[in-house]
Amino acid sequence: MSITNQDKKEPLANLSKERRGYLIANTLYKYSIVGYGLVSGMTGLLAIVLVGALFIPNSRKLPLIVTSLICGALSTACVRLCKHCVNRVRALPYVPPVAEQVAKLPADAVLVRGSDRPSATPEELLRVASESNSRAGEELLRAEHETKRIN
Repeated sequence: MSITNQDKKEPLANLSKERRGYLIANTLYKYSIVGYGLVSGMTGLLAIVLVGALFIPNSRKLPLIVTSLICGALSTACVRLCKHCVNRVRALPYVPPVAEQVAKLPADAVLVRGSDRPSATPEELLRVASESNSRAGEELLRAEHETKRIN
C-alpha cells in the first residue's frame, strides 16, 4: 500500500488544527480571567461603598443592604469563575508550534516538495527553444563548466 500525497498532508493539517484550538482556548480563558477579575473588583468595591453608606444618618437601609448583598454575591461568583478559568488554563495540555511538531515526526510522515522523481530528465529540460539555434544541451551548461575550471 503506497502513501499518497493526501495521506501525508493529513497529519500536518491535524497538527495545525490542534495548535489553533489550543491557542483559541488559551486566549479565551485568559480573557475570561481578566473580565471576571474586573467585574469582581468593581462589584466588590461597590459592595464596600454601599456598606459604608449604611452609616449615613437618615438613609434608607433596606435598599442599601439588598444592593450590597447582591454586589457581594456577584463579586464572589466572579472570583470563583476566575479561579475556575485559571485552573482550566493550567490543565490545558501544551501544544507546541507546528514547526516543532513536524520536526518530531518520522521522515516518511512528512511530505517534502521535490522529493519525488522529476517529471522530465535534465536533457529534456535543456532542449533548444527554437529550431534556428541548434546548440546541444551541454553547450547551454558551458558557463557552469567554466566556473568550475576557474575555482
